Amino acid sequence: MTAPKEQLLNFCKQAVQQQIEAAQRGIAAADEAAKQETKGSAGDKHETGRAMLHLEKEQNIRRLNEALSNERILARIQPENPCDEVVEGALVITNQGAYFFAIGAGKHALGKEEVLTLSIDSPLGEEMEGSTEGDVIQFRGRHFKILKIN
Repeated sequence: MTAPKEQLLNFCKQAVQQQIEAAQRGIAAADEAAKQETKGSAGDKHETGRAMLHLEKEQNIRRLNEALSNERILARIQPENPCDEVVEGALVITNQGAYFFAIGAGKHALGKEEVLTLSIDSPLGEEMEGSTEGDVIQFRGRHFKILKIN
């Protein structure tokens, strides 16, 4: 059986791969649509259409760059290395739930437990970063007692 952190890391990697592929498809679709655009008698309509396609392509390029940045973050994480404090790559069990600090990829079922994947740069990640087992963090009116860090 795969270790929990390895499973969570693979979940994050799959999410990033899907983001990369979706952004690449969006860029390709915008490029193809721009090639199909032909200047007709309605010049203003044509220019508006081209501008919209350009904006769509720019959004997909931003999404692609963000996904590639997340891919680099995941490449740094070594799931076999245990953590003794909340850092990037740590699996943190609290009285409020379980968190894997890598990238924000949503929830993943790990046995009976659901683990929320978050960036260490997220508001909760920034609040918990550097904490150790037994620490209590107050965040948005809730108390998070760190029960275990791996």
